[in-house]
Amino acid sequence: MNESRDDILARAVLARYVAELFADPDEDWRRRITAAATIAEIRQAARKLGLPSVDIDQIVADLPSLDELLEARSRTFGHAVRSQCPPYEMEYQKGEVFQQANALADIAAFYRAFGLEASSGSTERADHFSAEWEFLSVAAWKQAAAPCSNASATQRVSRV
Repeated sequence: MNESRDDILARAVLARYVAELFADPDEDWRRRITAAATIAEIRQAARKLGLPSVDIDQIVADLPSLDELLEARSRTFGHAVRSQCPPYEMEYQKGEVFQQANALADIAAFYRAFGLEASSGSTERADHFSAEWEFLSVAAWKQAAAPCSNASATQRVSRV
């Protein structure tokens, strides 16, 4: 697939927004996801990728209060890591605690290989879906900033 730099940046914007939507909400969360500049950027990215039009204004208007949102998160994800709908990738795999610890260390090492570290205030594991979407966003930004396109990289590899 040979995407344009603008397409890759649009994917980065949308992945970052998904990460923010599923991040642990705080008092500032609603302001971040409903800011006019953010909404305009989301609309532009969706248009660039040819995604179906979604009434983002209606989505924003229907957002619950922070208390309602926290209650809904608790109902959906539960209070324990091993809930019926855990937001952690490793919880969907069978394995012992030691296997999970190794897999989490591998994920964290993978993030570090791309220059990412969990912030000191982070309370989520590396396999939380908001962390994984954030990684996808950063990976897309890095891809867009790469000095060569996918096509030229593929050509060089095929000649080796």
